[in-house]
Amino acid sequence: MALFSKVKKILENQDVCVLSKNGNPEYVVLKWKSFNKIKDQQDELLKIKSQIENEAEDENYDIDINKIPV
Repeated sequence: MALFSKVKKILENQDVCVLSKNGNPEYVVLKWKSFNKIKDQQDELLKIKSQIENEAEDENYDIDINKIPV
């Protein structure tokens, strides 16, 4: 319970708390608002990535100049 109290006290002033073991980060504790903000940014980036991939596919034209009527 002491660890929970320490984490709770840190989260009163900060948005994130990192729990380390032997100097290596083991866990990250976020406020719910911070988590949702990160999730929304991830969703937006995935949407942009999808748009870029779709645009790249649309630009791959296979045009044979010998079939163009003159």
